[in-house]
Amino acid sequence: PAMLTGDAEPVARAVCAAVGIRAPPRAGVAPSEKLLAIREWAKAGPVAMVGDGVNDGPALAAADVGIAMGVQGTAMAAEAAGVVLMTNDLRKLADAVVGARRCTRVMMVSVAVALVLKLAPFAFMAAAGADRYLIVVAVASDVLGIAWVLLAAMSLLHIKPRYAASPCGANDTVNTELTPAKEDDAPGPGKAAPPSPAAAAVRV
Repeated sequence: PAMLTGDAEPVARAVCAAVGIRAPPRAGVAPSEKLLAIREWAKAGPVAMVGDGVNDGPALAAADVGIAMGVQGTAMAAEAAGVVLMTNDLRKLADAVVGARRCTRVMMVSVAVALVLKLAPFAFMAAAGADRYLIVVAVASDVLGIAWVLLAAMSLLHIKPRYAASPCGANDTVNTELTPAKEDDAPGPGKAAPPSPAAAAVRV
């Protein structure tokens, strides 16, 4: 992961140290520079962008996965992103990635088991010559496949947070609604872009 921010470099380094980002931050960057950085990294592979400000909108839209911080973030960032994290706790982003990977594994295993349950009985009947049990075995394989898929899906309901197991105090002092972008905050002709809160880009 790397940080792109419009803030000063000391602030960026302090945030990197707090969240565990080892790569040197890019401080004092404009929205256009964030966009160019995302496009540059996208050439090497999928890129996820996390941001919450007006200046993060173009980069969020250009990233393969745009993630907006929905509690303190602006409406523009939420509209440009594909995912809105309704919390200030960045640890839940890691939990979301873990949960998504587990869902993918469960889905792949369920498809594999369903195929085996469909093909194995027919192979057995062909070898044993038990054609009279064709309907029974076909119905049984369907029932077992459905039961397996349902049980595997229900197991996902018991996913527990690994990184955000403890409460985050940052959510206690913020507004729970999206903050609309102000006209005075939007960069325009002859007007410098305001400093943006820290935004992070991650190569997936």
